[in-house]
Amino acid sequence: MAATQDTGPTAARTEDAAVAARPWHRRRGLWLVLLSALVLGVAASGWVLAGARARSAVEIVPVREVRCEDSSVRVRRFAGRRIPTMAMRPGMRCRWRLSVENASFATVTVTEVILPFMGPGGGAAVRVRELDGEEPVLGPDGDGIDARFPVDHRLAPGADLLIDVEFRFRPRGCSGADLTTVWGFPTLTVDSLLTSGSVVADLGVGFRGTPEGTCDT
Repeated sequence: MAATQDTGPTAARTEDAAVAARPWHRRRGLWLVLLSALVLGVAASGWVLAGARARSAVEIVPVREVRCEDSSVRVRRFAGRRIPTMAMRPGMRCRWRLSVENASFATVTVTEVILPFMGPGGGAAVRVRELDGEEPVLGPDGDGIDARFPVDHRLAPGADLLIDVEFRFRPRGCSGADLTTVWGFPTLTVDSLLTSGSVVADLGVGFRGTPEGTCDT
């Protein structure tokens, strides 16, 4: 028996229903794409916020007072903070031990320690000569104004990292005759939960001008 093709009202309604369903399928596909993008965006934002929250719980605290050879150091108070203040003299060799403490809920990685204005290209009468026995490297800009020390140290929650900063006199540099204070000392680059950012210490360090290091002579 030969097959026959239904071309009556029933076939027309079926074809009309199929045509009407196509836009709905396209809209549903578009909504699924948009919904997936929204979910991914929210997840990424949450991940970034979690990483920032972990970094905000990384603290930098002094472990020991600054100790100097061939120079003097005093501790002064400013806005509730103790500011070690060193006299910039030839031959000075001052050391400051700090602790980086991870009080967050996640493991973080310290990748860089930055000492502002203390690099080999700076012009002040004092510089950071070493950090844990290592010399600073030039940063991306190549000017060497900040002392930069690349590190790679993972800190689990509750762990800490000790760093020893050594200050030296810079014979070809000069500073003001009065008191100079550097804030945000040091600044760290920290990776957490696949994100990276800066952790700035709520610390300051001071330097007193001397006849050997002042720009006025």
